[in-house]
Parts: sequence; C-alpha cells; structure tokens
Amino acid sequence: MLFRCLLLTFFLTFVFTLPRPIMAYDNGDLLNAFDKEITSSKAYDALDFLDELDEDLKHAEKDADPELLDELGQEYKKEPDSRKIDLFKMLCHNLGGIFRIRGQHFWQGPDRSQNPNVETESDFAEGLLELSTWTGTKRWRLSMSGWLEAGTHKHTWAGHSEWFQDRDRRRRYLELNEIYLRWYQEEYDLTIGKKVFKNGITPLYSPADRYSPKDYNDPLDTKELGIWQVQADYYYKNIVMTGAILPVYQASKNPHEDSRWIGSSADFKFPGLPFRVEEDIPRVAFSNISYFGRVKATAWGWDLFASAYHGLNPFYVLKVENEDAIVDDLIDPAMFQAMGVTKDVVKVGNIAMGFTTTYNKWEFHGEGLYNYSYRSKDDNYLNYVGGVTYNIDDMAKKIFMEQIEITVDYAGEWLMKKQSARGYISSSENSRFGRNDLIGRMNVKVNEDLSFQVTSAFQLGEEGRYTQCEGKYMLREGLFLIVGVEEFNGPNDSYFGRWDKNDRVIGALKYSF
Repeated sequence: MLFRCLLLTFFLTFVFTLPRPIMAYDNGDLLNAFDKEITSSKAYDALDFLDELDEDLKHAEKDADPELLDELGQEYKKEPDSRKIDLFKMLCHNLGGIFRIRGQHFWQGPDRSQNPNVETESDFAEGLLELSTWTGTKRWRLSMSGWLEAGTHKHTWAGHSEWFQDRDRRRRYLELNEIYLRWYQEEYDLTIGKKVFKNGITPLYSPADRYSPKDYNDPLDTKELGIWQVQADYYYKNIVMTGAILPVYQASKNPHEDSRWIGSSADFKFPGLPFRVEEDIPRVAFSNISYFGRVKATAWGWDLFASAYHGLNPFYVLKVENEDAIVDDLIDPAMFQAMGVTKDVVKVGNIAMGFTTTYNKWEFHGEGLYNYSYRSKDDNYLNYVGGVTYNIDDMAKKIFMEQIEITVDYAGEWLMKKQSARGYISSSENSRFGRNDLIGRMNVKVNEDLSFQVTSAFQLGEEGRYTQCEGKYMLREGLFLIVGVEEFNGPNDSYFGRWDKNDRVIGALKYSF
C-alpha cells in the first residue's frame, strides 16, 4: 500500500508540475486493457460499484491498510456518499498497472531508396510502465491512466503530456493519457474529461473504431490516445443511447522522417508517395468540434449498435494551392515546393452499424461504415467487415491442449464516389486499411502457463502481407515472458509491403500488478 501511494504521488507530481518542453510544437482504452490484464478490476457498472469495492477489499486484505478497510466499510454502510472517505487512499488502493521491458532485433538493413539518412540500427530496447487508478463514491468516480516510458530509439520521446492539444509527433516520457470524471444517475451517466473513445464491435478490425488517435511510432505496437469529450449515456432496459461532443482534434503520432517505419514511401500516411508532406493540424476552435451519437442494444441473443458522426476526418487528404504544377493528375516533383501541398483534415459524416451473435461454438460478427465527404474533398465509400470465431475445445483436449480459438474476417470497401473537389489531388484511399483484406488470428492455449498466437493480414488486391507469431509463458503469477516474430511482404506501394525490410524478432518481460 505504501509503495502504491509513493508511485502514484511520483506520477501525478511530475505530470502536473514539470515545465512544458520548449520544442513541444516543432513537429486500446488503456483502462479497458487493464480490465483484461488485471482480473480484479471490474468497475464501470455503477450499479455494481459497492459490490466491486467489497470484492477488491477482500482480495487486498493481506496487504491493504487495515484502517482504510474499516473506514470504507463503515462509511459505505452508513452513508455511501460520505465525504469522510479518504479518496487519496482509494487512489492508492485501486492503482494497478503493467511494467514491460521489450527488446527487438531487425535482421535486415532498412530501405534507403527514399531516404539515405534512415536509421541503420538493428537492435532497440525500451521500458514501459502503464498505470491506472480511480477514486470516488457511489455517485461519482474520477479515473486516470497513463504511462512512463523510454528507450534507445532516436527522435521518439520528448517531454510529457500537453494540454489541451498535443501537436508533437513524438511519444512522451510521461503521459497522462486519461483523466475523466463520471457521474452516475439512475437512468443516465455523464462523463467529462480526456478518455480513449471507443466504437465498433468486431474483434480484429473495426471500420467504426476510428475516432481515438493512435501513436504509430511503432506501427505494430500502437497506443490509443485519449481525447477530450463530454459524453452522456442513457439506459433504458437493454438499450444504451450515447451522445458525445469532441471539442479538440488530436492527430495521431507518426514515426520520425528518418525512421525505418517510413519504409519505401517518403510519407508514412501515404504509401508510395515519393516526397514527404507537412500536416495541417486543425487548431482548437468552435468550427472544429465533432459530434457523435450511438445506440447499442441486446435482443434475442444479438448485440447490435448503430452510430452517427459529424466532424473532422481521421484520415488525411492532399491539398494543393498551385494547381498549375499538376500534369495529367500527377504532381511534378520539381515543382513540389512551389505548389504548397499539405495533408489536410476535412469534414465528413459517418454512419456505422454492427452486430455479434453466437450459435453453439460459433460467434458471428459484422460491421460497416459509410463515409460521406462534404463537398467531395475525400472519397465517399462503404467500409465493411464480416467474419466468424470458432472455439475448438474437444479437439484441443485430444492433443493435450486446453483451447484453440480461430477467427477469420474479410474486410472490403465499396468506393461510391471519388474525390473531386478543386484543389484536392489525392484522397485518403492509400492510407485506409481494410479495402480488400483477409485477416485471421489463431489463439492456442496449451495450459494456464503457456499460450501461442498467430495473426495474419493479406491484402488480396495488392498482395501485401503481414504475419505475427507470438508465444507467452507465465514465469510466476503476473509475470510473463513473451517472444514473437513479425514478417512483412508485398509491393513497395502496398500497406505492408513498404515494410518488407522490417522483419524482426521481439522479446519482452511483462509484469501485471
């Protein structure tokens, strides 16, 4: 208990007191992830708040502060909303996290066709400490999550959290990714603050889950970034209705221009583009506010949702000021500097729907999103995915394993109208994943200590391919050894083929507490 309090105090002190970095503007809901890693953390259901707290206290009786247990037990029996509860002690008691040490080795030299100054190192190491905690009463709850991290990669880390908008492409040594307040009422909840914004329902690839930005400094080890929001959830029987206002646009973070993850393309967001383009990130303004609405329901064994969105596009398009440099729809590289080409964020409208249902050992799921670009500044398209998950229990036990789970999805795109607005020369098409892709994953659980996972994605039209094989072994309770291999292949202008020199082996020690 004392160690948790000291760790939390250190984290919060540095987040809120360190000066802002001078060069700050030179450039997977973490809490949900913790719910999977830390089995004692349940806690989003307001009706189960007290039961959850009681269970947490029972599991922690051996190492918790006895005074805190007595105090909490008495206060909740007499007056659930009593101000006498020590809220800071609750922050310490509920602190959980993941500590990871990770190393990687690339066994090929990087692609230098677009950048002779690309990093040539083959071995990298990094450390990551993710933390999550909460405090509150039966009627309200304050939740926080974030991390401390560092590593040997050049041009990857700098400073700490920026408020309200982080315009730096680099990762932060210290990041307060989520901090939000949630009020619980009988029929509705209200959330205000910075939080990862989730949508969608399919397990491997979700067209509708596109509104939380990501950290792509390592494209295969991404982090979902929190965004500022005001959200209301209304509950009626088996229906949840959600409305949200997203006042601050937060761009995703990209690798450095000398990173090997730029690959055979000169620009990370546009595979195949022969030159790098600066981003025009929207400022915080009333005109840049985005709006979201969703209905989720459970009926007759089906989980269903439908959502609508009006706001800024999560994908960039290319805009040019000097159209005279365009010849036959191609850009003359010699005139590139004079053209004023930028990666522009335009406004779109989205409508999405999805479902999941189960039958015996089969789970079926599907999802689709229609993107409408105002004034044709981007494409109008329908992005969809559908697939199945099958649990092989009986056969697995015959070969001395506990479980085998296989998921196969197909993701496609129907292009309804191409970009046609004057001054816009390239849509987001090449940066969109899931246009004609087959995705699969197999989880093999040998026993409680040992498991394996194989994930593959195939671009059927462009012949790009990604495969990951990973093994996970529990050395002791909460401590895991993870070893994996990642392989990329395909044409240089394909989503995965641009990284065909980035095949690597990864090893990590991961401790959950």
